[in-house]
Amino acid sequence: MLVTPHLYATPGESAAMLHLRRLGPNGMFVRFATHFDGVWATTTPVRDDRPKKSTRARS
Repeated sequence: MLVTPHLYATPGESAAMLHLRRLGPNGMFVRFATHFDGVWATTTPVRDDRPKKSTRARS
């Protein structure tokens, strides 16, 4: 798993990236995976209810 933890006042592209491997049942990989699964379970799809704009060129 590749993980980029949030670092205060650091843009994402400047933050360190960690490469985690599952080495056992209680390691850092499992903690990040469990956290991700918990967040993912509470998400909802983004809805865009705005009227669609015509893609036709105006004359």
